[in-house]
Parts: sequence; structure tokens; C-alpha cells
Amino acid sequence: MRNQLIVSGQLTGGLFGRVYFAEGELDNSGTTVTAYSDGDVSLSFGPMRITLTAEAAAELSKHINRAAEAAGGGQ
Repeated sequence: MRNQLIVSGQLTGGLFGRVYFAEGELDNSGTTVTAYSDGDVSLSFGPMRITLTAEAAAELSKHINRAAEAAGGGQ
């Protein structure tokens, strides 16, 4: 399904300290969202990957949601 990420089970300090992992496709590009036990959050979208602190990721998420709402696509 297009534009859907699915959580891949419950992780508790799993592989490489992953505590959250979701994967799928957004706009036809392979995408993953990963949280690590050290407090980092990683987003991979196609060939791009960014890693942020949990605090920075939360701030970015807030503004992405606001931008999506302003563009008519938010929840």
C-alpha cells in the first residue's frame, strides 16, 4: 500500500540497540523510521538518511504535521 509504514514488532534493546522500527513506502520510496536506546531517531527515505536526537525529531515531527495540515493533507 502506498504511503504506509508498518511497525516491525516490539523491540527492547534489540539489534544495534533498536527500540522502535517501522518500514514501508512513502511516495513510492522505501522508508524506515528507527529509534535507538541511546536516544537517537533515524529516518531513511530512498537514498537519504538523517539521524537526530529524540528532542530534535519531536520538534521536526511537530512542524511536519503543521505543514501537512496547511497543505491540506494533515490529520
